Amino acid sequence: MKDFALKNFLRFWLCGIILLIVMIFGNLLLITDVSPMAISDHQSAGSAAKINEIQLAWEVGGLTLYAKISMIIDLLFIGIYSLGALCGGILLRYDKRLSVQRIGALVIAAAVIFCVTDYVETIAQVIQLFSMQGSNSLASTAAMVGPAKSIAFLTTVLGLLGIILWDKFKKKV
Repeated sequence: MKDFALKNFLRFWLCGIILLIVMIFGNLLLITDVSPMAISDHQSAGSAAKINEIQLAWEVGGLTLYAKISMIIDLLFIGIYSLGALCGGILLRYDKRLSVQRIGALVIAAAVIFCVTDYVETIAQVIQLFSMQGSNSLASTAAMVGPAKSIAFLTTVLGLLGIILWDKFKKKV
């Protein structure tokens, strides 16, 4: 497992970060009066009525295809980034420092939580977008998992970047 993690951490984690950047810039196309935060508004809508309003605005603006592409990229991002973060956490668990091992365990748990919650959220969105029909249960589910997903994502980023930067700084001192 350590060999797989060592070989694939940066490959998957950085590819995930690149896909995230692509999604951020792509989502700028989806900003409307109804969804000034683009996909984020769709994720947090919480009701079928709001989903329908957002999707109608995208349809009228000729943006539905962009939204579908964005969500497909998101599905790829989730798996790739999560695997990279998981590999990074595994590598930290093999460190000699107990504090780094603990951060590794936290990153592993956060990567799993992020993967599950973001897939739940995005699959709920995809079903509604591809059917062009909002669903109260799917919209509320997507909105409900959003905070846990965000906290888990930030935990993986900050945990991995923190250790990488700390080790780089310590080597220079």
